[in-house]
Amino acid sequence: MKIHCVTMTGFGPFRDTETVDFDAFDDDGIFLITGPTGAGKTSILDAVTFALFGSVPRYDGQPGDAVRSDYLAPEQPCSVEVEFGVERRRFKVTRSPSWQRPKLRGDGFTTVPAKAELDELIDGRWERLQSRAVDTARQIADLIRMTGKQFQQVVLLAQGQFQEFLVADTEGRREVLQALFGTKRFSEYERSLTESAGDLKRQLETAQNKLETTIQFFTQEAGLGEDEIPDPSDGGFDAWLAQVVGSYTEALQAAISRRRDLEAALATAKTTYETATDLAQRQSRRADALRQQERLSDQAEKITADRKTLEHAQRADLVSSAMRAFEQARSALDDAAERLADAESAYLDENPALLVTAEELAASIAGLQQLKGRLGPALESEGRIPELQVAADEAVANLDGLDQQTGALKAQRATVSEQIAGLRKKISALEDPAASLADARAKHSEAVSRLRAAEEAGKLAAQLEVARAENEDAIAKAAQASEALSTLRQRQLAGYAADLAQDLSADTPCPVCGSPDHPNPATVAADHVVQEAIDAAQAVVEATYARSKDTDSQVSVLTEKREAKLAEASQLSIAEAKAERDECAQSLDAATAADTSLRRSRADLEAAQTSADDTLARLDRTQSARTALADKRSAALTALTSAQGLVEDARGDQPSVQARMARADHQLDIGQRLLDSITAKKSAEERLDAERTRLASDLAKAGFAEADEAARATRTESDQQVLKARIESYDSNVKAVALTLISPDLQNLPDDPVDVETPKTALDEAEKQYNETHDEVTRARPQVERLQNLSAAIACQRANIADDVKRYESVDRLASTLRGMSPPNTMRMELETFVLAAQLEEIVTIANLRLRTMTDGRYTLQHTDAIEKNRGKWGLGLDVLDAYTGEARAPDSLSGGEKFQASLALALGLADVVTGRAGGMSLDTLFIDEGFGSLDPETLDVTMATLDNLREGGRTVGLISHVPSMKETIPAQLRVQRLPGGWSTIKQGA
Repeated sequence: MKIHCVTMTGFGPFRDTETVDFDAFDDDGIFLITGPTGAGKTSILDAVTFALFGSVPRYDGQPGDAVRSDYLAPEQPCSVEVEFGVERRRFKVTRSPSWQRPKLRGDGFTTVPAKAELDELIDGRWERLQSRAVDTARQIADLIRMTGKQFQQVVLLAQGQFQEFLVADTEGRREVLQALFGTKRFSEYERSLTESAGDLKRQLETAQNKLETTIQFFTQEAGLGEDEIPDPSDGGFDAWLAQVVGSYTEALQAAISRRRDLEAALATAKTTYETATDLAQRQSRRADALRQQERLSDQAEKITADRKTLEHAQRADLVSSAMRAFEQARSALDDAAERLADAESAYLDENPALLVTAEELAASIAGLQQLKGRLGPALESEGRIPELQVAADEAVANLDGLDQQTGALKAQRATVSEQIAGLRKKISALEDPAASLADARAKHSEAVSRLRAAEEAGKLAAQLEVARAENEDAIAKAAQASEALSTLRQRQLAGYAADLAQDLSADTPCPVCGSPDHPNPATVAADHVVQEAIDAAQAVVEATYARSKDTDSQVSVLTEKREAKLAEASQLSIAEAKAERDECAQSLDAATAADTSLRRSRADLEAAQTSADDTLARLDRTQSARTALADKRSAALTALTSAQGLVEDARGDQPSVQARMARADHQLDIGQRLLDSITAKKSAEERLDAERTRLASDLAKAGFAEADEAARATRTESDQQVLKARIESYDSNVKAVALTLISPDLQNLPDDPVDVETPKTALDEAEKQYNETHDEVTRARPQVERLQNLSAAIACQRANIADDVKRYESVDRLASTLRGMSPPNTMRMELETFVLAAQLEEIVTIANLRLRTMTDGRYTLQHTDAIEKNRGKWGLGLDVLDAYTGEARAPDSLSGGEKFQASLALALGLADVVTGRAGGMSLDTLFIDEGFGSLDPETLDVTMATLDNLREGGRTVGLISHVPSMKETIPAQLRVQRLPGGWSTIKQGA
């Protein structure tokens, strides 16, 4: 995998869009990322992690938009784009966090969701692969074959984090290795086996309890006491079960045999009883039929009368419709005659003579209708005369008012025009001074920033002088301590012969030459150097060297800060910066005053212009209204005169047109009523004659002489239904009785009643004996079946328990072994720890290849499975073998620089092994964040040479460091600079 480039917009300290092209460092192999503390060097690596995995470890637990730059405006987005290569394919991932953006309409904010997209470069064009965050994360995981945690351990060796693995305890290393190698499945397998053993144990206990319960059910079913139950583990338990079941089975078979004999006797008694019962029932049926026949004979005369009444009523139904229609026609004629008399009386009250023919009445009505038509327009005009008079008066009054308003508006328009001209002249004079406000404000802000930076640079200069003095002192003391240690070691080497001679004895081989003779052993000199003195001098060297490194780092930090502040101050002194700020403040005040006056004048001009436009619009509306009102006055007067003339002609001898119209309506109403009454009486007479003829014809057809005879024969529908039902019931009963008496099973029956009670008594006794035996069988059979089932269940449960015991013992032993329990696991090492120990041995082997080179063969990492003190943990221990002493010691005992070398070698070994476990993926990009400041120059050179070997195969290595010598020796650099506004920018190049 290779990281080609990263582009950041609004990410962390980078407000603007910044791009880092890692491919540009391919020829160099190693490049340095440098810049002031807090400028954003590590943020470049954070951006790579965020783009690939959607999170940054140091922002864990914070909101999702924590990566957004604090210098972004609320509406500006944040995004990161990383191009990376995997197996000759090139991909681009673009990711942005969720954030709160101001609403486009209204107040408040709206949430913009997080986005992640993945593209691939195919034939020179980017093709979209994924557009959803979840799909992008899934495909990146498939491509890289590493989690975010593994990526941090393999590609981005973050500041201080890769040393944690070296000094961690067994549990700490276990967590890291478990996450990197995915060995949690082994602990899950161990836990699964333990749970399975527990489940099998509980299953065995449940089975044993179930067996005891089944045995209790068996003894309760058999009616046995607890003292009669043998031990299930005894050999005779099965025979006892068979004996109990056999005794109950024999009793059941005897009861079944007795029931079979009683069943035959019961069948014979039942047949005898059924024969007697059938004969008695036939004798009862014949007696009931004879009694019914006698009752029907008594009803014959009444049924004959009912038949005659029903026949007359059915003939009367044929003329009922004609009779009703005749009566209705006669009643209608009487009503029409009465209405005609009333209409004639009303007509004579309004007219001197009665018009007796329909033609005369129709002609009179037509004349009245024509008169109403002529009066309609006049009546409408008569109603509008008051309204027309009011409209004419209002038009005259309004016209006078508009003439006065027009004069006032013309005077106001002239005044506003003069005001507008004066404001335009004032604005023209203020525009140029006010235009310089933005430039004056920017210059003033820059001058204030430069003054602040100059003052801070002055403070840093004083601190730098103190730091340089302390650094020079620390360097001198470190040189003195180193020289003293060197002198002691030379004296120690010179006295090694005396040390060896102290252990020589007669006949003991010399450890140098092997001779048992020691003719002239060396003696201990007065200034002999003991190891304690060497250790004390070594401690002094390390302490003074550490102080020199600290002071040197402080000088570098202060120098960078002072240079950065001088750059912000544009190299001005404090006095020069103050003078510049004061001059800019005066210019700003003048421009601000001009801008304020200009904005006020423009507001006044806009208000005056609005007033002028409003006055002109009002004047136009007033003049238009006067013209329309004059036309309206003329039209109103004309309409009033026309309406008055039309009304005068139409009212005649009446006081008004409305009165003449009312009289015509009344005369038209009484005339129309008289004409309608004459027509209605004539129609009623014609209908009565027609209904009289129809009634005479229907009476003749039905056989009646007159209507009264038909009326007497008439019966209601319900009465006819009652008669018909009574007749049909009588006829049906006569037929049924006759059929019953001639039935074959009622012929030749004895006259005396048959005896039924004696056979019934015999049947009841037989049923009683049979039921008692049947109940005995019914009770015994389920009991025998339950005993047989319980016996079989007991045998099956005992066999299953034996199998469960074997299975539980096997699984429990295996689970105990995997949990590290002794016995059987004498090493007391858990399965997952055992697997991780093998991985750790491989990591240590690879790490030592680099560590020996960096430490000139002095230190070698050793994996140990010894138990940790006070922790009881095994298998993942680390020691450091010191070739100088030949003893192994804890990693915590290493000095700062030595610890950095060991941690770096271990991290690189871990990266190599994890890479191999990820499928042999080649890693062409590697980043190491800080730690080099703890190394002395010679050790730093060796470490850099080791890192230089990482470039083999085209790998590019990025280093983050403040060490001045690295800035001088590594020409390819990526510089992060903080701008005066607080945000940072990136400069790339040698």
